[in-house]
Amino acid sequence: MRKLEKSYGKKTFDEWNKSQPKDLKPTQSDPVAADKNIWEVSSFQELLERVAFLSSMNKRLILFYRGQTQD
Repeated sequence: MRKLEKSYGKKTFDEWNKSQPKDLKPTQSDPVAADKNIWEVSSFQELLERVAFLSSMNKRLILFYRGQTQD
């Protein structure tokens, strides 16, 4: 299995919402930086939008979810 060098995440999502640039590659994050970007959502709709974005931008990755009562 290949090591994950970079992926699209919160930084990419924020940039896309702001200006929708044609090239999003410079907005990729390494796993350490991605772990520091916490996404807060206030509705189920926001969660769906972010999950859909991550899934479509990171086709090689499998996303897993877990329920939690606190960070």
